[in-house]
Amino acid sequence: MKNILNKLLDFFELTIIGALIFMTVYFFIGQLVVVSGDSMEPTFKNNQQLLAEKLTINITTINRGDIVIFNSIGSNFENSHLLIKRVIGLPGEKIKIQSGIVYINNVPLEENYLNKDVYTNLKYNTKVIEGEEYEIGENSYFVLGDNRDNSVDSRVFGALHKNSIIGKVVLRYYPFKNFKII
Repeated sequence: MKNILNKLLDFFELTIIGALIFMTVYFFIGQLVVVSGDSMEPTFKNNQQLLAEKLTINITTINRGDIVIFNSIGSNFENSHLLIKRVIGLPGEKIKIQSGIVYINNVPLEENYLNKDVYTNLKYNTKVIEGEEYEIGENSYFVLGDNRDNSVDSRVFGALHKNSIIGKVVLRYYPFKNFKII
């Protein structure tokens, strides 16, 4: 009986240690994310699984082109959930969208990650107006989905504050045939 009790205690001890390690990694180091929807196509497709790391967003800068995850913003969403978008504009920059082209400080942005036929059109009920220049606030970022016609992004909810960003996507691990370090 004592042997069984010791084995049960060992099992619970290992379970608790494993749970603590998992929670530490999940809350402070990295987070697994499943893509839901097509707003980041062709870069990421629906149901692909990604790893986002959380450490460097607090100790290094976030750069143009980084792909970030963050909590949904505003009243357009019934339940809070994570969104994934690409960083386009950085703090203090001036951004303008005109004739389907994104301008940063009056220079057209080269977006080699987009399909050639993709334009950044403005939707109805957006915070961005065609041809108007906006200055991105301190510690804020302008983010867009790669599938511009099918993305709710900074055109709708405005610039994203750094505190809203949970992590940067660093790895696509599933499906395995699409494995890629980002």
